[in-house]
Amino acid sequence: KSFVNAHGLRHCLIEHLQQNELYVANDIVLGNDSVNGILLYGTNAVGKTSFIRAIGIAIVMAQAGLYVPCSSFEYLPYKYIFTRILGNDNIFKGLSTFAVEMSELRTILRLADEKSIVLGDELCSGTESISATSIFVAGVKQLEEKNTSFIFATHLHEIVGYDEIRDLKSVLLKHMSVMYDRKNDKLIYDRKLKDGPGDNMYGLEVCKSLNLPASFLELAHNIRMKYHPVSGSILSLKTSHYNAKKIVGICEMCKKEMGQEVHHLQHQREANEKGVIQVENETPFHKNNVANLMSLCEKCHNNIHSETKVKHKKVKTSKGIELF
Repeated sequence: KSFVNAHGLRHCLIEHLQQNELYVANDIVLGNDSVNGILLYGTNAVGKTSFIRAIGIAIVMAQAGLYVPCSSFEYLPYKYIFTRILGNDNIFKGLSTFAVEMSELRTILRLADEKSIVLGDELCSGTESISATSIFVAGVKQLEEKNTSFIFATHLHEIVGYDEIRDLKSVLLKHMSVMYDRKNDKLIYDRKLKDGPGDNMYGLEVCKSLNLPASFLELAHNIRMKYHPVSGSILSLKTSHYNAKKIVGICEMCKKEMGQEVHHLQHQREANEKGVIQVENETPFHKNNVANLMSLCEKCHNNIHSETKVKHKKVKTSKGIELF
């Protein structure tokens, strides 16, 4: 079975063309006993496609007997190198982007074996999301079953929870992260390969750095939060001024809307001058203890205050922390 194990891999052209920043090298292992494939996530311009191309270039250079832009490079030669990088219509054959993708995928699935490597970028970008996820997952499963080495760049975060993907022990999820610096209004690309799929929504973060109108960004953000309230990085969520360890995330009552308020389960007025609350037959605790704080949306916060004076507390159950 063919494989590649590269340390400090660089893109030989980009490294020399872009002199204004130090090139960030990465390690990659494909085709060994534990890793057949990688699904690579990250926003546009973070370096996914360049990294995938660097893998292909390095393999071709190595198999041609040339020096390779790596600190170390170990491999067993591949018989086939399949690439699916550029998504274009074929105007000469009258084929759409999707038809071209499926035509190329058909060839890959027919010829790929354990001596092959597939380098893909945004497979199924030419069709709607439901079909795209189904086709993409089926393709990944087939390649894994064929023992083919592969790496695909993708934005399809929904497949992370699919049983078909979770069951593929030799397929890893990786990402290249990007951070939005609100203070200086800029994106920071670290270009380092990291474990896991990363944040599942980042398009708006890119828009922020491109100086789109504030009113447009606010509207887009509100729409995203309306239909995907739990999306995004936990690092972007605010913390409570009562206790910095309390993250104001999804509403802990309805579990549908984002929290707007932090509610004290045992009321603040019951605390003594030191902020300590003593409940009968229970251990004393500070009013701002994380266990006494609850993230609530505005509607649930109003509802809880309209109830008769019923006290709540968090209790651990077999289904997680619940209110009693």
